[in-house]
Amino acid sequence: MRSQFNYFRPQSLVEALEFLSEQGSRASVLAGGTDLTIGIRKGELKSAYVMDVSRLDELRTISCIEESLVVGAALTYTEIVNDPLIRENVPVLSLAARQVGSLQIRNMGTLGGNVANASPAADSVPAMLVHNAWVKIQSVYEDRIEPLENVIVGPNTSNLKPGELITGFILESLPDSRYEFQRIAR
Repeated sequence: MRSQFNYFRPQSLVEALEFLSEQGSRASVLAGGTDLTIGIRKGELKSAYVMDVSRLDELRTISCIEESLVVGAALTYTEIVNDPLIRENVPVLSLAARQVGSLQIRNMGTLGGNVANASPAADSVPAMLVHNAWVKIQSVYEDRIEPLENVIVGPNTSNLKPGELITGFILESLPDSRYEFQRIAR
């Protein structure tokens, strides 16, 4: 049996955070949906609402700040692979993004979803750790920035609280470094 839920697409980040504040754990966030749709199809989704943040401009930005790159949480893996700023400044992430799933998954999947779901098979997490990633998390009440290794606390478990949303990542550039990324899978 498929899950029953109400769909909501906010028009701004402020509206999304207000909705999450009101609904708390009654809302699931949809950015790419590669993990969420599996739960929906299996009837495992317990949320009353699915909030779609995939088109929020505030979550789809890329900018340089000193020796770091700030990457929006709703960028798809295909966008990460194709972006010259990412290839130049955080190349290990670009290499990892090339190897995520199939083309269809790369076209939909997002960094924010990968981290929020804390899947042990999250291809982007090791690459982000190489770049000393920090996670930007927002709610109506506070903004916080935490090291990625503190956000993922176990298999399929993050430290996100109800009402919080991953909005982006701060990734350290690796000038004058050598690097390679290989995905080992069945």
